[in-house]
Amino acid sequence: MMTARYIKGPTENDAIRSFLALGIKKHNVSPSLDLIMREVGEFYEADRSYIFEKDETDSYISNTLEWCKEGIAPEIQNLQGIPLHLAKPWFDEFRDKGSFYLSCNENYAESNPLIYEYLEPQGIDSLLAVPLVTDGEVIGFLGVDNPRKHCHFHLLLSVIATYTHNILIRNREIAEREALHKKQMQEERIRADYEAAEKANLAKSNFLFSMSHDIRTPMNAIMGYNKLIQREAGDKEKVLHYQGKIELASRFLLSLINNVLDMARIESGKMHLDEMTHSAGCLIPQLLDVLKAEADKKHITLSYVNQLKDQYISFDYAKVSEIFSNLISNAVKYTPPGGHVKITNSEYPVCREGYVGIQTVVEDDGIGMSAAFLKRIFEPFEREQKEETRHISGTGLGMSIVKKYVDFMEGYIEIESQPGRGTRITVRLPHKKVAHADDSRAQQPEQQERVSGALKAGKRILLAEDNELNAEIATELLQQEGFQIDHVADGKQCVEKMMTQPAGTYDVILMDVQMPEMNGYEATKAIRALVDKEKATIPILAMTAGAFSEDRKLALEAGMDGFCTKPIDMELLKAELARVL
Repeated sequence: MMTARYIKGPTENDAIRSFLALGIKKHNVSPSLDLIMREVGEFYEADRSYIFEKDETDSYISNTLEWCKEGIAPEIQNLQGIPLHLAKPWFDEFRDKGSFYLSCNENYAESNPLIYEYLEPQGIDSLLAVPLVTDGEVIGFLGVDNPRKHCHFHLLLSVIATYTHNILIRNREIAEREALHKKQMQEERIRADYEAAEKANLAKSNFLFSMSHDIRTPMNAIMGYNKLIQREAGDKEKVLHYQGKIELASRFLLSLINNVLDMARIESGKMHLDEMTHSAGCLIPQLLDVLKAEADKKHITLSYVNQLKDQYISFDYAKVSEIFSNLISNAVKYTPPGGHVKITNSEYPVCREGYVGIQTVVEDDGIGMSAAFLKRIFEPFEREQKEETRHISGTGLGMSIVKKYVDFMEGYIEIESQPGRGTRITVRLPHKKVAHADDSRAQQPEQQERVSGALKAGKRILLAEDNELNAEIATELLQQEGFQIDHVADGKQCVEKMMTQPAGTYDVILMDVQMPEMNGYEATKAIRALVDKEKATIPILAMTAGAFSEDRKLALEAGMDGFCTKPIDMELLKAELARVL
């Protein structure tokens, strides 16, 4: 800290040399302006040290930097925008003498009343100030209030002022460069954000265009064939044919919606694995059973080579099924009649203890893909446009979803293809080994028997559904299977029905989730809270358009016993009913 003891000689020159030497020795680098202000104030044993600067219009002057002795109140906030003409006597003396010293006595109060009005409330008895000069022009000053020592050391303060002014200019140049750099970075970010927004907007437009096309195609088929059914109502053979076409179009539309929802979940980062125990080699044979009819229509041979050990593993059946359903169905679609599709399962080594690596290879002798298309095959809505594929329907989302799922499972996918020679796709997925099977997975035959028994018994169902069309469809389908149906329009009515009807009136509740008055979750909780334990424990199945695992989780947390998605798949619904009845 700077004090008078640093002065080595009685002269001002000695003080200058000592002050500058101290600055070099103490800081080694340029000190901060705040530190200079402090050392100036302490050297002069002043109450305040400060810098004032003109504004850009040369009309006002403001306090821009201040140091205060302990116990002295800051004044910087009160000394902003002072009219410059009030300081004219100071600037005149700066020009004539190079410094300004005043004592605020009664004579000064009479001669300079306006300046005195600023100084007297601050407790200023005296002050010493020197100019800050740029290109020969005084742009401000450095001063000290109530200096108790070295008041005659004007030259020292001038040297310090020059030193300080240079630092001030340098700092502002640095700040300007930083501000310019920041502005450039902001402009670059804005430009990047704009380009990203434009890209996103283009992607959205492409998405909407693709969705519009892909939705309208099956919708056109559904509406068209429905018109034909109305016209040909008396021709049973034609009606059945048209109904089959409607079924195909409906399934394609549902697949499209599910794919879009899957992509939305993947992009939002909300996807998680719902892993359960399965036999290692169970999946591919089940998929081939589903795809066999499509392959048979084209006289395509499906072959499966299983080199896996007989063991149980844990995996997300729905997601893994989605991967290979896409790959195998694509192989069938893009293989000409009379071709061959081969699937091979084998193990590959993994470094994770307790895990087994399963490699699945899907090969075909179909039309193949170009090298250019292979580079973008995993991008959404990408489909290779060529003569052989124009008649083949597809969403352009399947391979993108496949890649996302494989990556999410920390797996690997490789595609080899040549136009006219076929395609070979290799997928590697690590799965956790399980010591024994989950018994709940081996109950299908028993379930079928229980379904049959339930139907024969004429079980009574309480259906809570606010949509009249959905309620009508569900009622008709369930009545055809032998169930008796009572329908209510919302969760509140459902709870009231359970409260007013005798226990045992209903065997199960099919509960929609999104309903007015009271939603399905709230209604389920209210039923579970009923005093009558028989009523409170009635089986409740969620029946909703929400198809995600989170929806299933919410349903179970609310107290429901199972979960069925819309559109209604009667086989799945009957299996769920058999499980809870």
